[in-house]
Amino acid sequence: MIDIRYGILKTIFLVIILFFPNKALIAHEKMHYVIEAVEIYPEQAPEINGKLDDPVWGNGNIITGLVQRDPVPGAPATEKSEIVILYDKENLYIGCRLYDSNPDNIIRELKRREDITSSDRIELFFDTFHNHRTGYKFSMNPYGVQMDDQRYNDDKTNRSWDAIWESSAKTDSAGWVAEFKIPFFNMRFPAKEEQIWGFNLQREIRYKAERLNWKPVSFNDRGNIRMSKLGHLAGIKGIRSGRKLELYPYGLTGFSETFDTHVNGKNDVGVDLKYEITSDVTLDMSVNPDYAQVEADVLHINLSRYPTRFQEKRKFFLEGSGIYTTPIELFYSRRIGAKGDILWGTKLSGRTKKGGLEYGFLASQTGDWNYFGLEKDNKNKEQALYGVGRVRKGFANGSSVGVMFTDKESKEGLYSRIIGVDGDLLYNRIYRASFQVASSMNTGKLTNNNYYSIGLFRLASPWTVRLTSQRLEPDFEINSTGYMQKERDRGKQNFRTVIIYNPLIEKYGIRQLNVLTSWINGKDIFTNKYIENWRRNDAGMEIKNQYLNGDLRPNYWIFDQGYSVRTTNEMNLGWWYALGKTNELNTTYYSKHQGFNISTPRTGRIQKVAANFNVSWGSFYNFSQKYLGKTWQAGLSQTTWLKSNLGLELTGQYQKTYDPVGVLDGEHFRLSMRNTFLINKDLFIRLYTQGRWGTTYYGQKSIINKYVLSFLLGWEFNPGSWFYFAYYEGREDLNDMFNMSFQQRDFFMTDRTLVAKLQYAFHK
Repeated sequence: MIDIRYGILKTIFLVIILFFPNKALIAHEKMHYVIEAVEIYPEQAPEINGKLDDPVWGNGNIITGLVQRDPVPGAPATEKSEIVILYDKENLYIGCRLYDSNPDNIIRELKRREDITSSDRIELFFDTFHNHRTGYKFSMNPYGVQMDDQRYNDDKTNRSWDAIWESSAKTDSAGWVAEFKIPFFNMRFPAKEEQIWGFNLQREIRYKAERLNWKPVSFNDRGNIRMSKLGHLAGIKGIRSGRKLELYPYGLTGFSETFDTHVNGKNDVGVDLKYEITSDVTLDMSVNPDYAQVEADVLHINLSRYPTRFQEKRKFFLEGSGIYTTPIELFYSRRIGAKGDILWGTKLSGRTKKGGLEYGFLASQTGDWNYFGLEKDNKNKEQALYGVGRVRKGFANGSSVGVMFTDKESKEGLYSRIIGVDGDLLYNRIYRASFQVASSMNTGKLTNNNYYSIGLFRLASPWTVRLTSQRLEPDFEINSTGYMQKERDRGKQNFRTVIIYNPLIEKYGIRQLNVLTSWINGKDIFTNKYIENWRRNDAGMEIKNQYLNGDLRPNYWIFDQGYSVRTTNEMNLGWWYALGKTNELNTTYYSKHQGFNISTPRTGRIQKVAANFNVSWGSFYNFSQKYLGKTWQAGLSQTTWLKSNLGLELTGQYQKTYDPVGVLDGEHFRLSMRNTFLINKDLFIRLYTQGRWGTTYYGQKSIINKYVLSFLLGWEFNPGSWFYFAYYEGREDLNDMFNMSFQQRDFFMTDRTLVAKLQYAFHK
């Protein structure tokens, strides 16, 4: 095992930064695949009704002749497509006639925004700065349901971004029609009289498992739409971004209660603000953001030693979050507000006009929100000030180098700070070198607090290779503002090799094979403090003599092998196994684990159901009992389309664990069901139920069951303006036979909330 030292990494990073980018900073591609947008007067603007019946569409240049990305790269499309691009001073208009010889087979769903990946769709990609690195995507399905995202670092995606635009689509005997109206205020672009943007489009014919592009997408790109490989959209002149100010005030009323409190009135107000200072700089502000429209977090079965990571769902933190992305998650926005109300938040983000320098700065304060006396005071809520700063230098081919700083200062004088430098350097489109160096500074922990990583990659089909190495020192702690699965006072260092072979076959019903081989070889880094804490928390457990005698760096290794087949109807069949040597203070154990999975997407003849089924079995280390046993688990997730506007999603997981002699010591089951009924794409009803049942048998039986019910009625009466009516209730069963004084609970109400919320969008 190579012992990674700071000096060695520092030398490697210096060589990469000084020499590697000189070859990576290649010039833009020549202007192939160019389409001219045609200007129209505002009074000529087409009505967005999904019909393409306005004469003005005949003024545009027609994009046609799409080619396949799947199933046969570069082959002509099996169905004809015609796309026209128009614009006026404030809006971009795209009209799409998407022919289909079997229109009855078109897969269309009336679902919530962003949830259209299992239906036919048309997608538009724009690189508005023409820097071959950043951009936007706008998508629509045959019901006009929208999906959009931001692109950064060439092929990375920020799916949390939401734009305000109009869409309409209809199916007919010839196929389907899609119309887009995208206001320019949604996108940043240079303050130039004449614009040249990167552009490509993609059409998906779901029942054929066929993906089509205007500019062909290379098999080497593994199907990714790269900003560095777009075609070009020309002819746009004299446009302006339009709106400078967006204001989203909300009011909320209702009640809440918990098992140990009476019913309390729940009244709240807050506001989100977005102001475009210039075309390159945006200010976001938030006062008291809320969760009223948000579905409850899923009750996971988590038998590991690490907490579950939940997704961010708050608008303020989602907007522009891509700038804060780093290889290890130095900033995890759900830390803010986890223990207290968010009193206010502000963000400044943008880029310099020259040099391609992007930046983002965020500040927020938590405490007890009761400025208007709407609720009772609660002094137990955490009072802290958060700050995040990020600067990233981007290059034309998708490379970047960035610096990040995070800070949390609590009222009690405790602090947690992180500073890090990271880079992602590309060569010849498919070769990549990455690195990250970070240090944490927590109260009382200012040594052994660094993290180093370096990686070399070949990211292309059919061969992908990843070589990575990292060192994580025992006192590197980031979980006050970031997220990392790490025990306190314990570190590690390792080297990992991953090789993936995924050739296209297109024979015998097989579209593609995928073979993955992974090997990790490393050392654990224990500390005397870790041993002391372990001994205190697990009294009676015997610690191995080698650790008591000072040998704190035992070796470990993990080997993974996986095989999967993608069929011509997009079904996936896979099998994997893993072997490993792992160290704990009381034992060193050798583990074996394997499993298989089957997934059936919504294609071909199977158009009413999409499902994924997986089973695994093998070794299991019980962290609460500190012994190696066995486990098996099965999981199923499926969606059934009862109608095009009514879907039933069912997710289940069942797991059993056994002690070293094969006696059952744990049984866990999770089931969730989501029903969403859409009256139209702006009005919906959602019912969500979850249950998690857990039983342990460590000599005596202990039961912890949790249940969740949530109901949500949502109506977007104007773009960005919402009315929500939501109900949430949590219940549980508790029966702890280890504690004879514990009072048993059966289907006991833990918390309940009912709220109505109105949000209105002002634009200027």
